[in-house]
Amino acid sequence: MKSSVSFNPDKLRLLRESCALSQSRVSREVGISQAALSKFEKGVLEPSEETLCQLAEYFHFPPEWFRGDDGDIPSGLVFHRKRAALTATIRTRLEAEAKLRLIDVAKMLKPEERISNVVKHENRSPADAARALRKHWGLATGKPVDNLVSLLERNSILVLPFDFGTDKIDGFFLSLGFDFFCIALNDSSVFTPDRRRFTLAHELGHAILHRESFPDPEVEKEADEFAAELLAPAASIRKDFSIPITLKSLAQLKSKWKISMAAVLYRARTLDVIDDKTWRRLCIYLSTLGYRKREPLCGLSPERPELLTQIIEDTKKRIGTTPIWQYLQLEEDVFHQRYGGITAQEEMT
Repeated sequence: MKSSVSFNPDKLRLLRESCALSQSRVSREVGISQAALSKFEKGVLEPSEETLCQLAEYFHFPPEWFRGDDGDIPSGLVFHRKRAALTATIRTRLEAEAKLRLIDVAKMLKPEERISNVVKHENRSPADAARALRKHWGLATGKPVDNLVSLLERNSILVLPFDFGTDKIDGFFLSLGFDFFCIALNDSSVFTPDRRRFTLAHELGHAILHRESFPDPEVEKEADEFAAELLAPAASIRKDFSIPITLKSLAQLKSKWKISMAAVLYRARTLDVIDDKTWRRLCIYLSTLGYRKREPLCGLSPERPELLTQIIEDTKKRIGTTPIWQYLQLEEDVFHQRYGGITAQEEMT
């Protein structure tokens, strides 16, 4: 019997893109025309029940999953903290994978829970927006952010960690509707705690400043300015600088403010504590020490997200004996592939 809920073309497209598969390959291996598949993904044509079952079998997803409310599809532009070498194929795959996970989150959250507690842009400069947010969140003036992940999650900003399979991108911002923010974070071990913190602050800057902008180098610079002010306010860190700046003082400031030594050094330059010549000389010095690739931790430890774990656990309690993967209309192995670390405790019971 055909479901009364319409086929959702975006889910098919996202699933294909998350697998890094071309339309031509999928159509060939499923046994349908590429023209038909293209029309399915554009919403111009709806697949028959037989074709839908073929697609579901091919992707190992139940047919019911391909139906659903368009309002649960994350939308809008995606901003990335990435290297230029990142290919469009990898970027598209990662965006699709993050959006698929956010679709799961949307199904688990109640409507009233889909609101992140942030300030509006209101044409503020990046630094002013960061200061306004610190005040809005009640952060002590002149104090470092102790645990940024915990701070974000307390204000209903979802940190979505998974291994991107590449070190060419640190993370990216996406949203559910206009009010619920999510930051997909590369969980690869190559990224140090200080770098992850700056990535989170950078992407939060995009969320507040650039929801109505287009990605370009200028908005990336603005997100960096926001992140620097959020994590190390100018009025406070300026007092911590002493001349001459040494490797020891950089390490001490990194330990206090929990940003990289390179970021501390750049902060000194942008605040005119040192001139451009001195900044370049010190950058070269850090590079010769190998610190451009990996700095000493200086006491910093990873900050682990917990909000997604809590959302999953709350959903389990709400749905009772129904397995959560069935509630999400996923195959069991797909659910565990996405959230295996989170559900490890359940598997042991």
